[in-house]
Amino acid sequence: MGGFVSWSSGVAQAPPPPGSTGSQAAPPPGPSRAAAWSNATRYLCTAAHADEGFARVALEDILYAPYRAVAPSPGYDLGVLLRHCWAARALADRTAATAVALAAVASLLGSIPVAVALGFSALFALVGWVRQAKLLRAALGFAVLPVLVVAAVVALPFAAAAAVVLACGLGTYLWAFSRMRSRHAPLGGQTQLTARLGSRLGAAVAAWVVSAAAAVLLAGALVGLLPWEARHPEVQLVGLAALVGCWVVLVQRRLAVQRNIVALHADTWDPAGAPAVPADLEGLLARLEARDRDGNVTFFEGNDPFFAHGTFVEGWTVPITLRPDPDDAADGRDPAGTETYAPAGTGSLMVAEVVDAIRRKLLALDVASLPLPLRMPGLRVRDRCYASGTLVGPDPQWLPDPAGPPVADVPDWLVAAVRDDAAGIARHYLCLEVGGWSEDLVVTVPVHASLVGGLLYLEFWAFVLPPIRPEYRQCDWRLPTSGVFDAVASVSVRWAGEMAAAVRTLLRVAGDTRRRWANADEVATAVRYHRPVAHGAQISLRRRAARTVPSGGTRPDKETSGESYAGRIAGYDQLFQYSDVQRICRVAEKQVLDAVLDLLTAKGLDVGEFRAFRGSRISVTNVGGTMTIGSVGERSRGAAWGGPPPASVPGSQGGTA
Repeated sequence: MGGFVSWSSGVAQAPPPPGSTGSQAAPPPGPSRAAAWSNATRYLCTAAHADEGFARVALEDILYAPYRAVAPSPGYDLGVLLRHCWAARALADRTAATAVALAAVASLLGSIPVAVALGFSALFALVGWVRQAKLLRAALGFAVLPVLVVAAVVALPFAAAAAVVLACGLGTYLWAFSRMRSRHAPLGGQTQLTARLGSRLGAAVAAWVVSAAAAVLLAGALVGLLPWEARHPEVQLVGLAALVGCWVVLVQRRLAVQRNIVALHADTWDPAGAPAVPADLEGLLARLEARDRDGNVTFFEGNDPFFAHGTFVEGWTVPITLRPDPDDAADGRDPAGTETYAPAGTGSLMVAEVVDAIRRKLLALDVASLPLPLRMPGLRVRDRCYASGTLVGPDPQWLPDPAGPPVADVPDWLVAAVRDDAAGIARHYLCLEVGGWSEDLVVTVPVHASLVGGLLYLEFWAFVLPPIRPEYRQCDWRLPTSGVFDAVASVSVRWAGEMAAAVRTLLRVAGDTRRRWANADEVATAVRYHRPVAHGAQISLRRRAARTVPSGGTRPDKETSGESYAGRIAGYDQLFQYSDVQRICRVAEKQVLDAVLDLLTAKGLDVGEFRAFRGSRISVTNVGGTMTIGSVGERSRGAAWGGPPPASVPGSQGGTA
């Protein structure tokens, strides 16, 4: 044998150099993995601190949804990222609660300082309108600003009281709902709808009672408080102190975010120093990390099994008629001389042989014995099964616990069964994954083979995860002291906006908490009544953080500069990144086509039809500055620049799917 393929946790490893034993130490678990040290991990952790919405989605859709599968996370460490998301979310929630409480105290005891602060925020906004030449709007604003400040002095105590009433109502609703949600088990004639309505109705009644009581008490307090404040103007100093405390809290939060982002710089980055999480989440995070690290199954929702792999680049499908070669002179040995087959019969070809032949060709791109310029470093090849998270059913091989997540890793015999079944609910793909630019650019090429009615059916798809957005790369250019003045100035100028954001944060916390409990109850109810549960992954954090590739991008041959060619059209940092994507896709496509051609030839099967298809796919000509690939250059290129994939033309010359 000229070489072999070994598997560790379902990942195919490249053949070892001659003379070696073939053993390779497995990467240690946890943040010491290579993915934890990539730029992609640092940038995504920066997104967790710089974008509150990103951290919120990561926690709600992954960490707090334990019944869902986890989407593949190529090039970054999911456990490290979730720890940073939790720390960023905790900081934002604490800051919002403290700032809103201090602002309520300041509004009740010192409405004049708060009204002045709101007036200054409005004044800076009006100045911005003047700079933007919105003169009419600015003139109206300057005219009504004094009236609004005076009205705020009177209205702020009542607004603070209303906020306190709302907080009491929301808090009571969440508390009552959490106490009643565990009593959903149907008793006698009680139905699921009655149980769910009962808990919600009971919580709502409790919230209304507490809110009404709080409103009555605060109304009575305001009746006596406002005249007393008028007789003792020095109490405004207490409100001023609370307002200053609110301002300090907001500035400290800005500085804390700044320090967290600066700590993610490449010179100081250490994934082992990721923030700690509570003990009740540590075990869940460990399970998520294990599923992310060792998984060979992807459960998806909707109709896109490859959503986690990024933007569609190109694809094709082709059926190949299997018939004996009339001019067969094959001796049953493949061109490499490493495998011997039984000569020719159309039934002698197996899907496993096709997949193994493609795997050997792809792994040959990163053989350690090759010189580095001839290798494709960062290449990973693995068998992966894709299945719908809703249609998985109660099969214990895929879903051991109907109320829990589906399996992330299945044994080799089950992967082989899925590979040989062309009509099952799960489909097998051999996935080539190549990460470049420190995993800031990831190309994934899934290849599928199946035998149907005397035909060999091949699928070839290519996807790319574009570079991460520039706003998530602050860790590379921010300085430890660069944000002090910015934080003070921003909070001072935009104090009203900061307070509005804090209120929205608290409302989102309440809504997310209630939604989290409701989802858990719905899953439990669906399991009890044997209804389907959406176990598939719904979000890919890497794709969410990537730059958006515009659909129907401008034709490359009409661009005049490298900056617009690579940046404005495709969202890449530079032309070389787009060039790398094309190189990887072209090389992978040629290796797949060569592997199938060599196998069919060695089997003594007719290759005339497939040879013509292969020639149309790999022939590249340059006509008038326009890149043409085969006979469908325009269609495949349009898809590569982010446009919708054209209709599938199975079996056509160079057909693109």
